[in-house]
Amino acid sequence: WYDHLHGTANPYPLMTSEMRYILLAQARWKGAAMVGRMLYRMAKQRITAKHYLGLGAALVTRVLRLVLDADIPVVINMPVEELLTSDGRVTGVRCSKEGERLEFTARRGVLLAAGGFSHSAKMRQQYGPAPSSTDWTASNPGDTGEMMERAIELGAAIDKMDFAWWIPTSILPSGQRAFCAAELAKPGCIGVDQSGKRFG
Repeated sequence: WYDHLHGTANPYPLMTSEMRYILLAQARWKGAAMVGRMLYRMAKQRITAKHYLGLGAALVTRVLRLVLDADIPVVINMPVEELLTSDGRVTGVRCSKEGERLEFTARRGVLLAAGGFSHSAKMRQQYGPAPSSTDWTASNPGDTGEMMERAIELGAAIDKMDFAWWIPTSILPSGQRAFCAAELAKPGCIGVDQSGKRFG
């Protein structure tokens, strides 16, 4: 399943509690020791061909492992086309896989765990600050908001749609996007754009 964990395969095997020390590695001996521990884990995973995951990647992987251990079937690449309803309740989903349409019903409810809408230009314009662009986000490519829109159409309550985990993002020369949260959190740091104009 490792190859299917798009966006979660963090190359740095860190625990959340270690991150604060890593960010201060140049100023504190404990941070330098934590960097050493992380580098040891990285070398160990290369030698043993085992993958160590940290932070959010560890959480997602652990949940997947619990699901697999409970013999719950996991199907990938099967987009939801419609939420099925009966008497005002969502009772299942209609999906498609390789041209075949399938329906799944649920007795006690349907859990929508489909992320946010970072990659939806329409929803960013509707709920977020302006100006805004999907080109600026480094979030999961699957954050397209369709499931949220379907739930809203059925009358789902929404709140705090203008809230987000805002992180400045740089677009590298390769075109890849990178978070700048750690850099901008350091004392005395200012952020400038390509023309040298300060933005944060």
